[in-house]
Formats: sequence, C-alpha cells, structure tokens
Amino acid sequence: MMYYFKNVFAGIVCLLIAWNNAYAIQIMGNSIDSEMINATHQAPMYYEANQLLDIETSIELPYTLTALGMNVFLPTGWDFMGTSGANPSDISPKETGNIVSFAWMNHLTPQVLTFSYHVRPVAIEDDLQRIAATIFFRVGSSEEMTQTVSPNPLIIRADIDSDGDGIKNSQDAFPDDKTEWIDTDGDLEGNNADPDDDNDNMPDVWEIENHLDPLIDDANEDLDDDGFTNIQEYENQTLPYNYHPQIPDLLFPAINSNEVSLSPVLVTSDFIDNNPGDTLSGAEWEISTNIHFQNPVFSVYTDSDQVKLLLPDFILDSNTVYYWRVRHYDQHEESSDWSVSHFTTITQTDFVDGIPIAQKVDDTVDLDEDGIPDNQQSSIKSLASVVGNVNVGIKSDSPDNYTISMAQTIDPSLVITDTVNRPAQLPFGMIAFKVNVDDPGDSAKIKVHYSEPLPDNAIWYMYDVINGWDSYIPQLSNDRKIVTIYLTDGGDCDSDGERNGVIIDPSGPGIPKTSDTQDSSDTIQLNEDIDNGSCFLQTIQSHSQIIKFWVDK
Repeated sequence: MMYYFKNVFAGIVCLLIAWNNAYAIQIMGNSIDSEMINATHQAPMYYEANQLLDIETSIELPYTLTALGMNVFLPTGWDFMGTSGANPSDISPKETGNIVSFAWMNHLTPQVLTFSYHVRPVAIEDDLQRIAATIFFRVGSSEEMTQTVSPNPLIIRADIDSDGDGIKNSQDAFPDDKTEWIDTDGDLEGNNADPDDDNDNMPDVWEIENHLDPLIDDANEDLDDDGFTNIQEYENQTLPYNYHPQIPDLLFPAINSNEVSLSPVLVTSDFIDNNPGDTLSGAEWEISTNIHFQNPVFSVYTDSDQVKLLLPDFILDSNTVYYWRVRHYDQHEESSDWSVSHFTTITQTDFVDGIPIAQKVDDTVDLDEDGIPDNQQSSIKSLASVVGNVNVGIKSDSPDNYTISMAQTIDPSLVITDTVNRPAQLPFGMIAFKVNVDDPGDSAKIKVHYSEPLPDNAIWYMYDVINGWDSYIPQLSNDRKIVTIYLTDGGDCDSDGERNGVIIDPSGPGIPKTSDTQDSSDTIQLNEDIDNGSCFLQTIQSHSQIIKFWVDK
C-alpha cells in the first residue's frame, strides 16, 4: 500500500485559522481542468501544553476517485492521538516521525468526507506552531497517485501573554500590542485608541458621562422614554438618561371643590423625580373654562422651586367652573406630564358694578373732574383706598371700548410677604384692576387719579407672583395726582400671562428704600421699545417735568 506515497508534490500556503471559522481550499488537480477538490482544516487558534486538540477535516469529492490519501505534518514534539468522525472506518492512519498518513482505498463516489484527528502538544516550544497537509488522489486506474491538493496550513498560537500586557493571547485581540487587548466593535482599532468602542456614533466619553454603555450599540434606544433616541440626544446635546419628573398631585383646590375663593392659593405635591439629585426648577400653571385649555384665562411659568401659587385678583369670575393643570420641570428643562383638576368658584356678593361694596365712594367724589360723580359713570372705577385715607380712580384713556371692568384697593402688608425689592412704604396701598381690550396683544393707556398728590419721592411699583416687585419712574401730572401708565395684553405687567384681551394689573405708588433712591442729578436709562416686556415705559423726571417716551399703537 506504499505505492500511493510516490510522486507527491505539495504547495504550502500560510494562513491563520480562527476557531469556528473554516477556510475552503480550492486547488485544481494537474490534469482536471473543470473540477476541484475542496479541503478544509479547522482547529483552535491557541494551544496549551498537554491539551488535546481536535483538528476537524473536510474533503469534498465532486467526482469519483479510485484512491485518496493525505499526509499531515505535525510540529516537532506533538503526539498523534487518533481519529474520529463520520468516515473514520475507512482511514488507515500511519505515523512516521512527525508525519501522519491517511488512506482511503475504496471506490470513492462524489461525497464529503468528514473526520477529526487528535493531537497533543507535549510542551510550548514556540509561540507559533504550524500544521500542514498534502492530499493525493487518483482518478483513473493508474497505480500511482498523480493528482495533489494542499489545504491551507493551520497556524496555532501558544496561549501565553506574548506582549506582556497581563492578558493571555486567547483573550487578547492584539496579542502583539501591549497597549491594546479589546476591540469591541471589530474595526481593528483597540478600545484604548478607539474613541467609539461600540461604533454607534456616540463618543465613549459622552456615553460614560450620560450613564450609557460605551460597549453596546444603543444609539436607537430611548432610555428615558422622552421620544428622542440616544443618538438624537447626542446630536441635540440633550440628556439621554433623564427621566420625566413624576406628574404632580393637585392638592388645592381639590378636584370638584365648590365655593373656592376668587384669589385662591394653588397647591401641588412636592417634586418627585427618578433621577437622583434632580430638583424642581420651575412649574407651568394654566387655568381655563374648558377642559381642552383653549384660550386659558391664566397661564404662567414660575422659574423657581415653588409648589404654591397665589392667584392674582380678577383672574377668576364668580360661580364658574374652572379647569386647572400644572406640570413640574427639573433643572434640565424636562417636564412632567400635565396633572388636571377642576373646581367651582364662590358666588360673589360683596362686589357691585365691579368694585367692592366696602370700597364704594359716595356721590361727592369726582376724581376726573368732569362734573359727574364717578360712581355714576362706567368709564371710571373710583374707590376708597384701604390704605392712606385717599380715594383712587382708574380710567381708560384708550378707545371707548377699552373698559375697566373690575377694580379694588389692597393692603400689600396683608397679602404680599415677598420682601425682595419691596419699597420702604406704600402710602396709598395698591390697586388691582382688570382692563378689557379689543384684540389679544393690544396696549392700553390707563390714568390713575388720586385725591391727594403722590409724595415727592414716590415712584410706581408693580408686583406679581411671577416677577416679584418692579419699579418705574411714572408719568405724572403737574399736581402729582394723575399717573399715566401703559399696559400690554400678555406683557410682563399682565398678571394672567395670556394674550387674551384682558389685562390684570396690581400696582401703586411707593417710597423706595434709602439705598434705592437715586440722586436727582442721575439720568434714568430710557427704554423706548414698547415690546421689551417692561410694564411701564421708562421716563425722565427733571425739574418737575416728565418727558414720556412711548409710541402709540
């Protein structure tokens, strides 16, 4: 049977074979032009001393052969340990030194021969070891094996730490580079040098900062369920792992409450967020007469951590059902869902003709000096102030249909606790009034008449729960009894916060604190832009003259 080992030539091609990755070798026989024998070797990439290695072999025969043989060349010192597989019974292995010979002598029809042979490395002699093979076959009845093919040789590496980085070769994607050992995305760039280890187009540094996994492609996930994927959050430079705050409970007025006052304190539950360390940065509040919140009567954003809000006067009408809703914001401008509730206001009995009965003036009061008692005219609302023993009248100097529908005077010391920028005194208290204009966004010219002159050092103060205290140099009449102010629907001085055809304004004359008083020689900075959000336009006061800068719309 030795005749089949004669006249053999072998072509050896070096190739690194990875575990579980077979390389088909297609080398044509010398005298067969149209058909090929495919031979495949498959083995572990790494070996250890005395480890039993299984070399899986597959030989595809596309035509009939009369004989087939294979020589395997083992590394020096490696032991041949036998065979197994689908076709081992036809194999007659013979070992000569480091060469193991296999032979199939039966008539071989077209098929795939599969088997494994087993070897054992005695010791680790070198980092790289090679197993080569040559296949012989005979097509006709010739007594000699004249056709040959050579599968690609196996290169098996010793499982040691070749580059000294503390990682064995079998676990090291870069066994010859001590600076790298992992390549998560398989782009042949090690993780230490690769700025995007998972190749998801989000830099590792950004993912780590934002609590994402830099080793997993999670670009299309939406971890905080805000409708934006992680890659969109990166592109927009927003937070991918910021949960919405929890929806707040509306504590007061409670749902379906009756007899709610016309200036209630709205109260929500405390801020709750699943992100540790997140805090309440603001809240959005809305009130409407319909559940869809179309054309709300009140809409503001409080940029503070408050969960209570005092509703300004004249926002609500009596004996009316209102829907109200609130949502909380964290410091990253992420909002909760809206919470919704409703309540019914009291039936108001202490107001007549839009003013409190207790503040009604008698028929002798004619603050606008038109010869008609103020309480007999709809164009002016005159009241007895609860502070200062004066009378005050509010009158629209705009078109006739810009009316003052409601007004009252208030004692700020009883209802306003905010002391930031508060004046030293409010000698005549404050007035709250409601102006109806033609169209949303309109501006109104309002004249406030006093029965007594304003103190020489008085300026005009306005307060609301959103902006706090603010002050302006007013336009005064020569006798200092008439103050002219300009208000815009939906502007900063409109306490309902909405362009809805209604302006609600609480304001009045005040004495500044000593540290806030300007020297008479100082120049007041002008503000000629009526749309800048200021309540009243800045003016210059010099030698008892008031120069007003305002552009009528």
